[in-house]
Amino acid sequence: MSAEKQYIELYRSQKALIDANSAPALNAYREEAARVLEQEGLQKPKDFTHVDPGQLLSADYLLNLARHEVPTGREDLFTCAVPELSTNVHFLCNEQYTGNTDKIKDSRFFAGSLREFARLYPEILTAYYNQLAGKRLDTGDKRSARFETCSLGEAALNTMLCQDGFVLYVPAGVEVQKPLQLISLLRAVDDFMAVQRLLVIIEDNAKASLLVCEHASMLPKMDDQSVVPDLLSLQTVEVFVGKHASLDFYRLEEHHEHAFRLGQTYVRLDEGAHADLGEYALTAGRTRNRMQIELTAPDAQVQLYGMAALDGEQCLDNITFIDHQAPRCQSNELFKYVLDEKAKGSFLGRILVRKGSDKTDAHQTDRNLCLTPDTRMIARPELEIYADDVKCSHGATVGQLDQQALFYMRTRGIPEDEARMLLMFAFMSDVIDGIRIEQLKDRLKHLIEKRFRGELKQQCAGCQIR
Repeated sequence: MSAEKQYIELYRSQKALIDANSAPALNAYREEAARVLEQEGLQKPKDFTHVDPGQLLSADYLLNLARHEVPTGREDLFTCAVPELSTNVHFLCNEQYTGNTDKIKDSRFFAGSLREFARLYPEILTAYYNQLAGKRLDTGDKRSARFETCSLGEAALNTMLCQDGFVLYVPAGVEVQKPLQLISLLRAVDDFMAVQRLLVIIEDNAKASLLVCEHASMLPKMDDQSVVPDLLSLQTVEVFVGKHASLDFYRLEEHHEHAFRLGQTYVRLDEGAHADLGEYALTAGRTRNRMQIELTAPDAQVQLYGMAALDGEQCLDNITFIDHQAPRCQSNELFKYVLDEKAKGSFLGRILVRKGSDKTDAHQTDRNLCLTPDTRMIARPELEIYADDVKCSHGATVGQLDQQALFYMRTRGIPEDEARMLLMFAFMSDVIDGIRIEQLKDRLKHLIEKRFRGELKQQCAGCQIR
């Protein structure tokens, strides 16, 4: 039986249980999602990627459809060791929202449980939820069929089974002064799949910053103390940035080798909107990130940054699609990888400038370092232009550390390991400098330095998982 049929049968047999432990506004989308999953199936991987979604989803994972509480002891699990990162902290264990640490309630915006938001504000949820993930993006171009943008099948699977998640809703004109931090923890004693959903709504002239920190806890299986369970995060994120609104949205991944992620992020920017987006992977198991960004009205701007520091047999695919649909929009995309030992990475980036999107300013860059002969990196930047009077560029490189620079530093008395660390850190510096939250920028520099020194393997030095 195929993975999609297996999950459809599970949904049919457990529909009453799923609905009872969610909210009516979320339940309304499940039947259509099941139909889409049956029609579309799960997207097959291309030759130029490493992670196979069908293979990951075909495993026999447990799901927590009855919403049994998972003991986390979050106050003990997470202890921030990096100073001066002042955030409003929220917690997500697997797919369940478990609260926050901020004692001051700001009634001007909502940050919390997707299930609770759907119960309190069904009209707002209906206006945004599944409006990007549930629809096929018409690019008007036959070439799109060979390029992997976000998958309708994976999004439909998420919508069909999703019961909770996290929502950030900022009404028009509201500026959230304090950055929000969502700590998402995968934790189970047997093979487990967490169906996670994030919804971010920044209405006209509003402003907010959100950092998502993703971790996985190392627990032995119940029937074998020597085996660590496989954990899969099936995550769909929908982001809406209204007219002249601003959003900083960064995701920091620190997963062990038995933690897998299939993530899809959809972003829509309205007129004059600005978004800074970042994907930073310090450790990973097998991860596949897809990101689809639509600039739908004039003068929208997006900055997209990505970084991966992988070793062992870690594997990460980043697949991005930036769609310029209106005049005078700007996009700047920069991804960098450092691969060591037998790590594998791929970057597939496509920019589409549609007809009528004159005066577009779009740039895409991918730079990669392979430190050993056993690493594998695939880079495929693509740029399609159907408009006049534009400034566009794209390019990619794959190389090794500069041996002349390394030799020069060693002749100045710097040990080889320290020289290599400094060169790798300098290589990543412009990706980090793009972060607009100064405290997060300083923290990430600290973590990356520890990562390249070999002091940051399976856990974050800032949010230690005990």
